[in-house]
Amino acid sequence: MDDGSPVLWYKGYYFSLWNTLSLRQKHIAYDMAGSGFANYKNIYMVHHLIGKGLFRVVPEECCIKLFDESFCNFVMRTTHKSELKAFEQLNKQEGNWHSIRIILAVILLVLLAFISYVDVNVINKFVGILGSGVATLGLLGRALASVTGFSLTGIFKGK
Repeated sequence: MDDGSPVLWYKGYYFSLWNTLSLRQKHIAYDMAGSGFANYKNIYMVHHLIGKGLFRVVPEECCIKLFDESFCNFVMRTTHKSELKAFEQLNKQEGNWHSIRIILAVILLVLLAFISYVDVNVINKFVGILGSGVATLGLLGRALASVTGFSLTGIFKGK
């Protein structure tokens, strides 16, 4: 009799759980229910949903899933059209920033190419600064992880 539909007494729990989520959290949960993937760019939000019990870590598969298959079906069947339109608006907002970032990156690369053509030493200085910046970010990430205890690898190891 298990056709994937939620048991009646779960529906109330699922509705109350769904209604406690913000629009962005609902969007992440909807993506996870539909495709099995979520937008991991906002790792804070994903970590929050794990803490809330909505997502569960599956260390054997090195992935994150919704806590229950029937909740996946609930999300896919009960998400309103107005929520889907709001999800599209969120995607458009994030999509605009993505486009702007690409344009800025291209402009910076062209500018860097022009400057390096004029003065060859600029490229050497740029590579040195970039390497130092990456190393510094790595050290800051480790320091932050040791202070807060938050680590991306800890999520997938089930810690």
